[in-house]
Amino acid sequence: MSLDIHPTIMGLETLVKTETAQLEGERVVGIFARSHRLVIVDVARTCEAFANCPESGAGILSFTRRYAPLRVIAAPGEPFDFALSEWRQSRKRFQWQWKQSTPTELQKHSELEGLDLKNLGRMVALEGGNFLRFSRRGVVLQAEQLSTLIDVCFAAIPVDRRRFCPAPGCKRPYFVAHHLKQTFCGNKECIDWGKRKLKLEYWERNKRRLLAERKQKREGAINVTRKAR
Repeated sequence: MSLDIHPTIMGLETLVKTETAQLEGERVVGIFARSHRLVIVDVARTCEAFANCPESGAGILSFTRRYAPLRVIAAPGEPFDFALSEWRQSRKRFQWQWKQSTPTELQKHSELEGLDLKNLGRMVALEGGNFLRFSRRGVVLQAEQLSTLIDVCFAAIPVDRRRFCPAPGCKRPYFVAHHLKQTFCGNKECIDWGKRKLKLEYWERNKRRLLAERKQKREGAINVTRKAR
């Protein structure tokens, strides 16, 4: 029985948010903060803010100061620079996607009849053919390659639960601990080897004392025998 681990999206954030920003003609230039992350607290309000933001230079600047540049990779303490036209184009695509995915618009397409319209279009494309798929049951990462899923699974395992069985010849040495004191995998042979090892280590640490106690007991038994005679 493996450790019960179910990775879920607990938050949405970028590495850092905007520190300063200003308009320079048809561009916004600024600097990323050094350590303050941008954390999305209210998903709905953030989407509304983006979709409804005025596309004037002042509006785009205000949005950027509150959040971060849209399509610039966040680099702590580094400068950023983007064209207002790039921001407007990205927002235009977002608005189009929003309009096309409303129930009113979806119902106009006969080819979509019978599909789950509530969940249609709730997928985010990541790099390399990977997707985040949202539904009423939760969030699913749909990957193009199994290696991506394995990497995600491994990252979801707490570091203090990752173990390598020290027993020689263990056939399944890589395992996830059920409790923090677990050292060996669940194989009985490995556990027995571990017990023998602990006994041997205890003996090596306390050999002098144990031998002295044995000698004392033998001498005591001999004296008792002599007195009995």
